[in-house]
Amino acid sequence: MKVELVTVPGESPVTLAEAKQHCRVDTNADDALIQTFIDSATDLAQAELQRAIITQTQRVYLDGFDGDEIELPLPKLQSVSSVKYYDTNGVLQTLSPSAYFVDSKALVGKVMLASGASWPATADRPNAVEIEFVCGYGAAAAVPKCVKVGILHLVAHCYEHRESVITGTIVSEVPQTFAAILRPEKIVTFS
Repeated sequence: MKVELVTVPGESPVTLAEAKQHCRVDTNADDALIQTFIDSATDLAQAELQRAIITQTQRVYLDGFDGDEIELPLPKLQSVSSVKYYDTNGVLQTLSPSAYFVDSKALVGKVMLASGASWPATADRPNAVEIEFVCGYGAAAAVPKCVKVGILHLVAHCYEHRESVITGTIVSEVPQTFAAILRPEKIVTFS
């Protein structure tokens, strides 16, 4: 399964003003640097959680249809925009929404065959199936507080410790509290 970002989120889960307040920064001199830390911390949080944080459009590629249901990565699934496939002649087709059901209420969203339907035959090729979907908690206001706090914590850590090694301290890749703060929202289904 290959996943590709189609539409970038329109906002960050935490604002520059929130991050500056958290870091106790009163000037604008480091705004670009702090925004870079926000973006990086958001990417790390998404990787740690295996979730989409802010609404975004993703596309998943499969080599074919397998089984009666397809789990979609990066919860929370908001909607499925399309299910496309290359038919046995190698022509890209769009599967009728009447052929499948979308379960967006499950912890991990799914595309499932409708009752009495069957998946169409696909070309024998890589990425024969493309599913485009919208996922994420929603806008920044919908992001759980623990996720925002985790991002702010990592931004502050990066702002305070810009060098890779600090003499006299124990070196760690990411502060342990970052993962602990995010743990309540972590998805463990996907690897």
